[in-house]
Amino acid sequence: MVVKPAGFIDLIPQLGVARVFFLSAMRAVLGEAKQKWIACEDVGKVVVKALLKPDEFSMIALRFLEK
Repeated sequence: MVVKPAGFIDLIPQLGVARVFFLSAMRAVLGEAKQKWIACEDVGKVVVKALLKPDEFSMIALRFLEK
């Protein structure tokens, strides 16, 4: 099993100057590239299920938030 989250939304600071700085820095680095975000808790829930039922998750890659 391979888990491929894009970015952890938990890393984005709450409202304030830190949030503006963080998001501006992300735009400077990534440009207009789309960034997908996921909560660490959601990754944990899926990984726990995969560890408890490895046969159901073998040989697949989990790509969070992709449509």
